[in-house]
Amino acid sequence: MSPGADLLLSCASARRNVAETSLAEVQDWPALMDAAEFHGLLQLLYWSIGRNPSHLLPADVSQRLYQSYLESARRSLFLSASLAELSGQFEAANIPLIALKGPPLAESLYGDAALRQSFDLDLLLQPADIAAALALMRRSGYELPPHLERLPLERLLGLDCEVTLHSRRGAPIELHWAMAPDDYPFRFDAGLLWRSRQAAQIAGQVIQVLAPECLLMYLCVHGAKHAWSRLHWLGDVARLVEKGVEWPAALALAAETRCERPFLLGLLLAHDLLDAVVPDHLVQRARANRTIVSAANETSARLRRVPPIEPSSTARTAYNARMARTTADTIRHWAAMFKAPKDADLQRCYLPPWLFFLYYPLRVQRLAVKYGRRLIGAA
Repeated sequence: MSPGADLLLSCASARRNVAETSLAEVQDWPALMDAAEFHGLLQLLYWSIGRNPSHLLPADVSQRLYQSYLESARRSLFLSASLAELSGQFEAANIPLIALKGPPLAESLYGDAALRQSFDLDLLLQPADIAAALALMRRSGYELPPHLERLPLERLLGLDCEVTLHSRRGAPIELHWAMAPDDYPFRFDAGLLWRSRQAAQIAGQVIQVLAPECLLMYLCVHGAKHAWSRLHWLGDVARLVEKGVEWPAALALAAETRCERPFLLGLLLAHDLLDAVVPDHLVQRARANRTIVSAANETSARLRRVPPIEPSSTARTAYNARMARTTADTIRHWAAMFKAPKDADLQRCYLPPWLFFLYYPLRVQRLAVKYGRRLIGAA
């Protein structure tokens, strides 16, 4: 492991201190800073090494760390105010919501919301409320991308599990109504999250957030869904574990949702890479599963790389298929690569609703060209 990677892991950890010897061993500061930005750790790097000027830090590194923290602080204030305003509007419209990450998570786990990088707000809604929520958001100046705006609501809900809305004056908003698309092998009923929530306060507004045990499972599932490509997601898990979790309740929830594999994988990674204090019986249970160990080894090697690697869509599909409990779930997840239309298909080609069936052959053709070129290039 390079000194730069060790430094990033120390920043993401809730238990390690960055030693001055680690700074002296860094040879390529530009590469390390780019990796820290990729992993969402610039603000934590500033908190760990940038607040106290050191002769070991190049001047441009100190300045970049300071600026990244200031920008994050401004953004977190803006996101907190936006969340409070939206929460009040949704409450007035009798639309319940749960804030999944963002300012409440940052405040709870880091103490200073600026230390956790956030660029948007993730809100969980019930599927029956999506139409009313979209109407409310449009009145507030938010818009769907044009290729999604034209879709009927039923088609929109079947396309994915979330949509992102943008506004000229507001923060991007991700509206979620499910935890993952239908084909994901560890998808679970979002209704379980609604029964496990608690109140928090942001900018004077009471909002609903996930209870710790449910939040832990959600963070592990979210990280696995994205092949644990960012260290700051793993840092969230490590800090939540450090804060305290009712382990029997968390394990029971993971079993009920059939998410034991991504749950144990997240805990094993947090334990091995970030020194999170996970109960021995859970670590042993994770190590007894060859699939989890294989995924953990692959992830650990990738997260230690400077410069970092962004997993391809195919690599993420393979990663998630590995988490499947049954062969049928594995096949279904791989087969979803050919499901049409995807967001990219809708952006490339407009077809009226009565011709939607043509997206399937168009997608097969696009994938054949895409991977055919790769095979030719590799030959």
